[in-house]
Amino acid sequence: MKAYQNLTIDDIVKFYEQKIKDKAVVIALVGDAEQISMDGLKKYGDIRVKEWDDVFTK
Repeated sequence: MKAYQNLTIDDIVKFYEQKIKDKAVVIALVGDAEQISMDGLKKYGDIRVKEWDDVFTK
């Protein structure tokens, strides 16, 4: 992808500062809940566990 070939860390930081910082963020993890430390994740905020069928429709 040519648009990203000359991307620098400063470009990424500037983008973060302008577009992401101070805004709500949603992060989705997909995997075996028994293999994920829920206690470790709690320090980042509210955790909502969903079943496969609740997220992905057929």
